[in-house]
Amino acid sequence: MIFRKIKIINFGPYVGEHEIEFNNKGVGIHLLRGGTGQGKTSIQNAFLWALYGKVTDRKDRQIMPTSLLNRKIYSDGIYYFGAQLFFDHEDANWILTRKMHAKYHQDNKYEEGETFELIRNGEGKPNPEKEIERIIPSTISRFFFFDGEMLRDYEELLDQKSTSMKKFKDSIERILGVPYFRIAKNDLNIVKKRVENERASIIRRLGGFEYEELLSQFDFVSEEIDGLEKEITGLEERKDQLEIEVTGNKRKMSDFEEVKDNAIKRNEIERDIKIIDGDIDKLNEKIKNLNINLYKILLSPVSNNILGVLENKHKEKMEKYDKKQKLLGRLESIEKGIKTSKCEYCGTILKPEKLISLEQEKKEINIKISDLTEIPEPNTSFDLYRQTLQRMKLNLIDQNNYKEIEKEKNDKLYKKAILTQNLTEVKEKLLNSDTKEPFDLENKIREQEIEVGRLEGIIQTKNSELLELKREKSEIDQKITSIDKKELNILDTRINVISSTINIFETAINQYVEEKRSDVERESSEIFKNLRSKEDFIKLIINENYGLGILTSEGTILDKNEWRSAGEEQLVALSLIGALNKCSNVEAPIMMDTPFGRLDLKHGQRVLSYLPKMSKEVILLATDREIREDDLKEVKSNIKTDYTIKYISEKEGSKISKTRSN
Repeated sequence: MIFRKIKIINFGPYVGEHEIEFNNKGVGIHLLRGGTGQGKTSIQNAFLWALYGKVTDRKDRQIMPTSLLNRKIYSDGIYYFGAQLFFDHEDANWILTRKMHAKYHQDNKYEEGETFELIRNGEGKPNPEKEIERIIPSTISRFFFFDGEMLRDYEELLDQKSTSMKKFKDSIERILGVPYFRIAKNDLNIVKKRVENERASIIRRLGGFEYEELLSQFDFVSEEIDGLEKEITGLEERKDQLEIEVTGNKRKMSDFEEVKDNAIKRNEIERDIKIIDGDIDKLNEKIKNLNINLYKILLSPVSNNILGVLENKHKEKMEKYDKKQKLLGRLESIEKGIKTSKCEYCGTILKPEKLISLEQEKKEINIKISDLTEIPEPNTSFDLYRQTLQRMKLNLIDQNNYKEIEKEKNDKLYKKAILTQNLTEVKEKLLNSDTKEPFDLENKIREQEIEVGRLEGIIQTKNSELLELKREKSEIDQKITSIDKKELNILDTRINVISSTINIFETAINQYVEEKRSDVERESSEIFKNLRSKEDFIKLIINENYGLGILTSEGTILDKNEWRSAGEEQLVALSLIGALNKCSNVEAPIMMDTPFGRLDLKHGQRVLSYLPKMSKEVILLATDREIREDDLKEVKSNIKTDYTIKYISEKEGSKISKTRSN
């Protein structure tokens, strides 16, 4: 199968009709470039929808028709979209057309108006769905149409304990054709059951208590086996469904890890902000205490002036006070001399002239004392005020205290501002998220895994019971076959032949699976060697469940726990898909959507170089960030088509145009 062209109409972001023609009759590499959200994935969805009438999102949920119609077309009241594929297969030209037309924008109305047509060399095919399933079955389409997210699914095969093993094993065996053999074996079991029933009917006809008893035992054990097998099948289906749900929930859990981390981060930031607020309150209290004594700083210059004025006045008044005291002492001495008429020092009798002189001096002293009477006793309260002002000066607040506290406070406020900004960003991320959901989902996964373990125990017990019943049935069967009746012998022969054939089929299936597994192991190892840059790798190892391990040159088998490189895990997944394509019986193009997201430059170049070997036709949907012009040099000759997809606007949608060469 080789795609030559696709037309898409009103599909996803594409308004009206758009066409992509793959040059060189589809053979080679076809590059479709475009940034995130431009419409690359919608191209792949258009292919899948055209082929199977159904597309799913990255969480494996079906995208309904109402979501596939272009929004601009919907706003215009037009409810019509479609896709048309032109491809070559089995030396014939094929045209596949699928359209949906509705009167109302409702999913059921689109489905009612769906048309699907398949034309081969100009002749319409009566059952197009069946024909497409024959050419490229939908059950194996995942190996031809995949993206980076699907590669992550296959990376789970590196985890030997993954609960997804059975799901992947079924998908892988389907592309290798194993189910066809198993269907044939099941058909043989049905034929064997029919012959056994025919033989049981003959035994009834032949009569005899012994025969009836054997028959009754045989029927009873057969019914027990049938019932037990149905019960085991039901239990296994429940277990498989649970394992699929666990896988889905784990994938969903990985999406919630960021929500969970943000919830924890929010609590931590809020705690840090609370601590900083407490520190700021303490600093404000310190500033408050400083402010209480702030007046001292303000009054300090005034106090210096006051002290100077008071000291000057005090000095002046004390000088007058001292002078008055001296005059009072002299006055007292004069009055005593006049009174005694004697000199107070030598006791000599004073002459009248001296007494008159003393009287005159006394008058002058009294006048002077009278001038000095404004000065009473010394002002002792002055010393108290002066000491108070001096103590205030000694206890002045250092302005640097303010600066240090303000600096520390500003640092705290700056940290709080950063934390507040971070908190806002985290809260915005959590705005539409249920922060409780990740923890609930984690508990649900734990409960589901416990239930899976319980079911495995029950299945193991039931299988032991089934084995015992089959042994009992075999013993009864041997007794029945010992009955010497010609017709019974013929039926016994048929049953033996069918049983032998079933055993042959079982052996053949096991051998075929083992051979195919070895082929896939060999091919995937060869591809991985071409893609990987390290030299300590010998080969990939694939076990019976298609779980992957990596054998190193030292003989160590690495599983997911030891294989930490996300890029190299992706290379393993690509190697497996490439090998499955080579080993399958289906020839189809490979379409990859953004497969290089986690690869470094070197490995990305290796993958690009290997693409021409993966399939005759490779359609690559990639961003410019994933592929640079320098990366394309080695495969430039293989690139037959190069388109660029660009979203213009809501009105015009996305446009597809040929990439301009530099």
